[in-house]
Amino acid sequence: MHEPKTAVDHATDEEIVALFAACRPARDRLIVLLLSRAGLRRTAARSCPVDTSLPTSSSPSSKTCEQAGNYPDGSGAPVLLPQRICRALRITSGSRQFVLVNLFKEPVGRATPPRAINELLERLSVRAGLDRIIHPHLLRHAFGSSVMEAGATLDEAQELLRHASVTSTQVYLHPSPDRLREAVERVSVGRPVGPGAGR
Repeated sequence: MHEPKTAVDHATDEEIVALFAACRPARDRLIVLLLSRAGLRRTAARSCPVDTSLPTSSSPSSKTCEQAGNYPDGSGAPVLLPQRICRALRITSGSRQFVLVNLFKEPVGRATPPRAINELLERLSVRAGLDRIIHPHLLRHAFGSSVMEAGATLDEAQELLRHASVTSTQVYLHPSPDRLREAVERVSVGRPVGPGAGR
């Protein structure tokens, strides 16, 4: 017998908005977006390559684009990002190969070390006056929870979060009371009632 995994802790929408408001340079806001609205791990965010000729959907109303690159998970598959994050990547990067690079510390020009992202979020949490320190995984968990709350299927969430196993994705299965109520209403409407129902 195995104990089922409980729902993961995640940053709330209010905490994410507070972090975003506490950011000063655009680069810091981009980091918060990549973790909380794209679900990237900190290692993927720091290695996020810039490609200004990224393919976008043929639909003019599309809200997503693909960010290509060889990410640390080894898949080499493009990451699906909201269009506004793709635009932020292009604007923030300038002529650099990577968005998150060392500008003042050695080695200058190399990708920002993962610990620097933790340190940034610690500073932002304090500056925003939050009751706790928001770590990168709490922002990633917020994305996973938001995806499931938006009605994504388990396999869709697994792909977006780039989980090797679906069991890692199942921890985000914690439907809200509203979604549970809607599920019950769908069943009660769709099934016959009265004598002999269900036979």
